[in-house]
Amino acid sequence: MRITSITRQSGLLATSLLLLTVVAEHLRMMSATPHAMEVAGSVSSPSWGKSAATTIILVITGILVGRTATKSGIFRNFCTLPIPIFGVAACGMFVSPDMFATSAAAMCAAGGMSLFIRTLSRPNDKSPVFFGAMLFGITVLLYPPCIVFAALLPFMALVSFQSWRKIVIAAVGYLLPFAAASYIGWYAGGGILDGAYSIAEWFVPFGYTPVHSPVREGFPIMAAAIAAILLSLAVAEIILRRIDKGTTLVKADKSAQIVSAVMILAVAAFAVPRCTVAIMPVIAVPTAILAGAALDRIKTETSTVIYWILLSLTAIHLFFI
Repeated sequence: MRITSITRQSGLLATSLLLLTVVAEHLRMMSATPHAMEVAGSVSSPSWGKSAATTIILVITGILVGRTATKSGIFRNFCTLPIPIFGVAACGMFVSPDMFATSAAAMCAAGGMSLFIRTLSRPNDKSPVFFGAMLFGITVLLYPPCIVFAALLPFMALVSFQSWRKIVIAAVGYLLPFAAASYIGWYAGGGILDGAYSIAEWFVPFGYTPVHSPVREGFPIMAAAIAAILLSLAVAEIILRRIDKGTTLVKADKSAQIVSAVMILAVAAFAVPRCTVAIMPVIAVPTAILAGAALDRIKTETSTVIYWILLSLTAIHLFFI
């Protein structure tokens, strides 16, 4: 395949790159000494079984991200770039022993975002509203810092829902998983507020100083470079889309707004005191779509160079640093 066509790669190649990235990063976690920030807050060491399950979930999520990107109307051409970019963003930089829960949260976030985008073309269908909000509600149970996605509901009320009935349906769908978990916990003999307390604990800083220091043990420079490239691409896509708003279809524009809002809220989760880099799979969901759209927007030669640099930095980080 010619180098100038790498950004138009097939779905099979894109999925293979995703799988290779995920497997390589988990092998690095299992066999090498991880960076301090990757194990910060972890209560257990990674196991082969958990790593295998996480790998399967991440691959499924990457495929779902690619499908969502295709149906969103954001891309001008057929493009599978969000699939491998998701792998790079999710675990090509950092991988935590606690990524099993956040990988499941990422899959729920990808599904919820896909359903919310579907409401743009099906204004009379209330099922995507309910189930999309419910999936975002499940992310809180899987990883409490994802509670920031609660702010997505009022945003969606302005962008897509635009009716009190849909707003109520979304609120009920979002609160249903927490209510069900609280009831099950109470029925099993616990307190009805135990779930709320466990979520609130995430907003209380740790009462001890971490043993590991990223400065003392070395900072992952390659990971920082990858993050800078992906963040620059995502921000560039948001800015350029706002500039070209007059020439963009309504669905594509609103889809981009939804994806952008999810990314901003996911990054904002780092403000939660106990949030760690384990949340990277969740952040990778919208980042992969925006970064892929930015590469799809620019010239093929330029996007190919950027894409190869991204893959090269990822390979260096995984196998050498």
